[in-house]
Amino acid sequence: MDFRLWNQVNCPLYEDTSTWYVPGSFKRVHNSEAELRVYASSSQEELWDEKRQRTDEELELFCLRYCEAMPGAIQLVLNPGDFGLYRNVGWHLGNYVPYRKRMTLHTHCFTEAYAKFAADYSHLLKAVEAGRERHARLAAAGY
Repeated sequence: MDFRLWNQVNCPLYEDTSTWYVPGSFKRVHNSEAELRVYASSSQEELWDEKRQRTDEELELFCLRYCEAMPGAIQLVLNPGDFGLYRNVGWHLGNYVPYRKRMTLHTHCFTEAYAKFAADYSHLLKAVEAGRERHARLAAAGY
């Protein structure tokens, strides 16, 4: 809930209608049951199966159906020079198509609070990995 963290920016140089977002979804600790149902039914593994070549149309239709099915999702329509600011920890997805020219300045808002979070998170990940290695050594030794 810290507004100094997780802010993302989209500023298109051409019309951009690729981003879909669920307003308010960043405020919740847990995803809604309806959101989880849509996510679970998306067949992501099947879609990206390298053994089956997907046409651009199939990929676009899959993403469009997924975006439209996500409860409360809205399509962001940004014109050149518009400034889209949103919380990237909310449900969002880009539905990119090869026949539309797209060029967007896309970044996050880096703040001192975010730098501190990133440093603390990096230390946490290192500590978790050290714990896993210690556990593996103990398990290998029969403990």
